[in-house]
Amino acid sequence: SDATLVASGAIVNADINASAAIAGSKISPNFGSQNVVTTGNVGIGTGAGTSTPLHVVGSDNTTTLLVESTDADANVGPIIELFRNSGSPADNDALGRIDFRADDESGNVSTFARIAVTALDVTNNTEDGRIDFTAVSNDTFNPSFSVIGAGIDVTGNITVSGTVDGRDVATDGTKLDGIA
Repeated sequence: SDATLVASGAIVNADINASAAIAGSKISPNFGSQNVVTTGNVGIGTGAGTSTPLHVVGSDNTTTLLVESTDADANVGPIIELFRNSGSPADNDALGRIDFRADDESGNVSTFARIAVTALDVTNNTEDGRIDFTAVSNDTFNPSFSVIGAGIDVTGNITVSGTVDGRDVATDGTKLDGIA
């Protein structure tokens, strides 16, 4: 019987229907060195939905996602990689975006800021990119700060507290001529 198989630990993958749902409390939390593979969506945390490939929900103000490297050398780590694997890469492709969202006063999900990257030139060995930082203004998205190659483009006002190229901004007032 199925109960005997469960009790003896003799169930193998072939014995489990592909559409079977197994309560998390029935699985030991120690997967050891095993990989968990699914062709469906995964929800982690209380109330986690599964409308996206991975949905992680935290219910308090502590860290919701931690990516940790325990490598002891001086090289970079950990690395979070957003990889757009396009079959037809083209100039001006949008490569990835991080959106910062919250509810507005009416309970609608609204985007308040975003960081986006565009591949300006995808030609091998001459690749160029742009990263845009945008804070929404009157529910409109226009990049307010962009880094393109070795340059920076700023749309709007720049507020500086301190010095620019060694000159005290407060003393100079609004005119900053002669800065190299």
